[in-house]
Amino acid sequence: MTFDDTPIKWPKARDVGRLGDMSPEAHLRVGLDSDNDVYVSVWDETQGGSIEFCCPGMGGGRSSRTRMALIALMVAMEADNAESPDRDWWALRMTPQRAQAKKED
Repeated sequence: MTFDDTPIKWPKARDVGRLGDMSPEAHLRVGLDSDNDVYVSVWDETQGGSIEFCCPGMGGGRSSRTRMALIALMVAMEADNAESPDRDWWALRMTPQRAQAKKED
């Protein structure tokens, strides 16, 4: 349950990535680690950063609404990726052509 007793809609994947609308490389990833803490990473062509929001009662959990919103964001990103897979960061990353291009860089 959530902070207001509304059931969580969980994403299918543990890590969801989406390319931004204005760059072929910049992307957002949101995922769940083994403790169900939520992490967010944002990267462009050269640099990026990550942040984590912990489960309540597990040595953190001071941002429970933010954590729940990020889980909802994962679900929304999965829906966007299904609708327009050309922006799905993981699907593109795993294509043989892209993997080969990365090796050649």
